[in-house]
Amino acid sequence: MVMINFQDNPSAIKAAKLAIQKSTLNVTPQQEGAVLYVNVPPMSKERREKMAADAKGKILNEYKKAVNEIYSKGDKKSSNEYSTRPDEAKKTRETLLNMKHAAEQRGNYLIEERRKQLLQQVV
Repeated sequence: MVMINFQDNPSAIKAAKLAIQKSTLNVTPQQEGAVLYVNVPPMSKERREKMAADAKGKILNEYKKAVNEIYSKGDKKSSNEYSTRPDEAKKTRETLLNMKHAAEQRGNYLIEERRKQLLQQVV
């Protein structure tokens, strides 16, 4: 059971209650004065696995996006620096691409390891 005290801002209780009801949490908040009670069901193994898979996908996509931005900046800079030497620009681009792939693989490995650790923990 989670208790949310709205004594400092009682006008926000209606919006909070509505947001919780519309969420995908599958809980029903109960209001008692300026306090909102939310009965949180115990975490099942299936729910934990689904949350871990969703988090993995989201975190991995954000990580890949950041790595791609770094690669793009480096590629653009190397293209400008080596515009008169195409062989050197190609070599630099290949090196950057290999580093990008290595960083993505490392990120995927770290996220997967952390996901496994979280699934082994008892909630």
